[in-house]
Amino acid sequence: MKFFDPLAHFDYLERRVLPSLLQKQSINVWSAACSNGAEAYSLSLLLAKHPHANILGSDRSRSKLEIAIKGDYSQEDLVGVPDTLLQYSFRKGVGNLSGQYRVHDFLRRSVQFYTHNLTNPFMVPLKFDVIFCQNALKGASEAEKERIENNISRVLVKGGFLFIGLQEQLFHLKSKEVSPSVYQF
Repeated sequence: MKFFDPLAHFDYLERRVLPSLLQKQSINVWSAACSNGAEAYSLSLLLAKHPHANILGSDRSRSKLEIAIKGDYSQEDLVGVPDTLLQYSFRKGVGNLSGQYRVHDFLRRSVQFYTHNLTNPFMVPLKFDVIFCQNALKGASEAEKERIENNISRVLVKGGFLFIGLQEQLFHLKSKEVSPSVYQF
């Protein structure tokens, strides 16, 4: 995964969702199936102005989460990151790490990562305002899709937003599609 991908999702989040969320005392955001962490860190960069933003990232692959926790990315991964954010939020590698960037510690500390399979209920005592769950439904059986959708809906606040992959659709939940692959519950 790359940062701020797809841009349309992050643009919708920034323009349509965040203005009302920034008024809340705290914001809970979950990057489910976060892979290498680029999505979770992108969400953290957007929410950096909110003092009480809780950002969680999860993936079923421990090896992917180790990449996320370490926070090392190639220049190609960072193509969508504006230069000002790149300079502020990442350290550029030198020598044999040339072309690599490492997430600054303040950004790394802003995201908590968990190993989690979305077909199982997520056992955290939080309800989320926003959930990004891209490409987790691809290739899943109908039964798995239904379990994933139900597990996500249980931890999403009323009026919350779910962002899924552009090639995916929800079939088992009642929600309103407010933008392509963006649903409000």
